[in-house]
Amino acid sequence: MSKIVDDILTLAHRDENNLELLLAPVDLGEIATEVTTQLRPLADQGGVHLTIKASAVPPVLADQARLTQVVTNLVDNAVKYTGADGRVEVRVWRADGGAGLTVTDSGPGIAAEDLPRVFDRFSRLDPARSRACGGSGLGLAICKALVEAHGGRIWANSTPGTGSSFVLTLPAEPLGRRPGR
Repeated sequence: MSKIVDDILTLAHRDENNLELLLAPVDLGEIATEVTTQLRPLADQGGVHLTIKASAVPPVLADQARLTQVVTNLVDNAVKYTGADGRVEVRVWRADGGAGLTVTDSGPGIAAEDLPRVFDRFSRLDPARSRACGGSGLGLAICKALVEAHGGRIWANSTPGTGSSFVLTLPAEPLGRRPGR
């Protein structure tokens, strides 16, 4: 219950443009590597092959704890919703003026009509499966709020029966925090 309350408070602070970010230069590749290492036992337990490919990327000015929360949620979701013998790949890459991260899974995918709602609050595209995994329907909404608070973008691509990809890009420095702005 306290996790749900914390999630709702995070979203409320973002709605009020009052979300506090402790910004410092952060290596997205290091965060992705740490999260992948931390979640590997969960993947192994579920029979999911979890890999990471991280190229050298410029540091981004970000709140390390909040960015770790985003990456953890994306990788955790991919592992939970990918069946045994499935694959999850975390890839970090250079984006225009910053860094990008893609989490791709070989899970069931998301129907085209549901894709626009994946980042909505309390969105559960498959209520029975979400309850079984213990989700509140706030995780992806928080990911979106946190990525946007950093001046970045996040989106999803999916093909039912083939899997999904969640992609985020972050500028080297968030808008409004660059010198001269």
